[in-house]
Amino acid sequence: MYFAFAVIYIVLEVFFIADVIRNKALNGLGKALWILALLVVPVFAWIVYGIWRMRQSRGL
Repeated sequence: MYFAFAVIYIVLEVFFIADVIRNKALNGLGKALWILALLVVPVFAWIVYGIWRMRQSRGL
């Protein structure tokens, strides 16, 4: 059971870090800070980054 949660956590981390790296709206420092936030406080950072990306895709 814990193995499944670990796999889900790793997949989500890789997905979000890849998205941060591909994001052209962020500069190098912004990308580094988002990656650091994703590694230090992942669940909170996932929520905040997801909301920010949804707003960005809608042009808000």
